Amino acid sequence: MIKNSLRNAFYFSLPNNGSQEGINSTTRRMEEAKVCEKIADEFAIGFGEYLDSLTSEDMGTLSIKELLEIYKKEKGL
Repeated sequence: MIKNSLRNAFYFSLPNNGSQEGINSTTRRMEEAKVCEKIADEFAIGFGEYLDSLTSEDMGTLSIKELLEIYKKEKGL
């Protein structure tokens, strides 16, 4: 259910022309949403692995949001 919610979030944020044909077609936008979803999944897994690799000393008093910013910086994002 969460996976479809993520895909729908990407799909509905992309403009489409309501048609099944063309560059802005609903079909093409759904395929693009699936790609976005895969990228988001890979990022989430990478961040989870990053968190898993940290010790409590590494984390200190940093919040998850602060750790996410550090992770993104390390990845060049």
